[in-house]
Amino acid sequence: MHTINRTELSALAVGREFCHTGRARELRLRRHLTLGEIAAACGTSPDRIMAWETGRVRPYSGGAFRTYLEILAELTTLDEADTA
Repeated sequence: MHTINRTELSALAVGREFCHTGRARELRLRRHLTLGEIAAACGTSPDRIMAWETGRVRPYSGGAFRTYLEILAELTTLDEADTA
């Protein structure tokens, strides 16, 4: 069984919420990033990213989603800087 610490659990919850609400896709599109570009950075397929973003697949705390969360955090920081 994979163990997960509180910080990872919180990040996972936020990431799932971003996917569920469409915020993840919105951030990606706002920066003109394709599914393929995000997938390549995460080491997964564009179909997997689309499945997360559309809610077709519930992401888990694996390596690809962890990288995706890091990218979302960076995109959120950029978005906040633009609106400040």
